[in-house]
Amino acid sequence: MQTAPTDHELLEIETLACDATANPWEREAGDADEAYHAYAAVMTPEAALRMVREIRRLRRAEAQLGMLRGVLQHLNTFLERRGLVAQAQRFVQVRDQLSRIHPDAFDAAGAHAESVHVSVA
Repeated sequence: MQTAPTDHELLEIETLACDATANPWEREAGDADEAYHAYAAVMTPEAALRMVREIRRLRRAEAQLGMLRGVLQHLNTFLERRGLVAQAQRFVQVRDQLSRIHPDAFDAAGAHAESVHVSVA
């Protein structure tokens, strides 16, 4: 299983990358060479691959969330056209209350989806 770069690793790489690519007037020539070599030492192929994989994973998650958002917008439009928004909101509220009163009845096997909060934009 792949692991995403930690916040510390990302900060370290970002700091070294900024130091390695700074404008020439910000430091002497020797300092720039040292900063570049320090960056190259930390930016291993494995670290680069982990970052690329994480970026791709985040892009897939973003696409999935975009599709879900579209579905929810269509649902909201459907409910608005039929005057069912208030009923849907009340259903969600009652379901949430029941899940707190009888949590056993709403276990992972019994619940089909997370609570959906319908709102009129």
